[in-house]
Amino acid sequence: MPVNLNFMNKYLLLFIFCVASFTQLHAQQWLTNFQQAKELSTTQEKTILLVFQGSDWCAPCIKLNREIFETEHFLTYAKDHFIMLQADFPKRKKNALDPTLQAHNNALAERYNNCLLYTSPSPRDRQKS
Repeated sequence: MPVNLNFMNKYLLLFIFCVASFTQLHAQQWLTNFQQAKELSTTQEKTILLVFQGSDWCAPCIKLNREIFETEHFLTYAKDHFIMLQADFPKRKKNALDPTLQAHNNALAERYNNCLLYTSPSPRDRQKS
């Protein structure tokens, strides 16, 4: 019995699309623009979680991503409570950031001293750790 490759290809593409869509629905939505994060924090009344990381060299950062930020429990909680903001500092040339984004991240690191920062729309509720 001959196999209809067009039929199989269509279903394979549909399967890939469904898996990619499901993954995207559960993926963490990281922002990279602090001003945008502040605006969303105010309009959505959510706390900003600013995370400094070296995505391609920092073992603790990679572990934090894998064991906390990528878990279903955290993703579900974060969706309703946080505006996620990432300031990345990759070292490998292939992962280099756009110079404008790198300057933005450098300014954030200078201002917040490379810590996890939790900030709410209300100035009196802001915390730093």
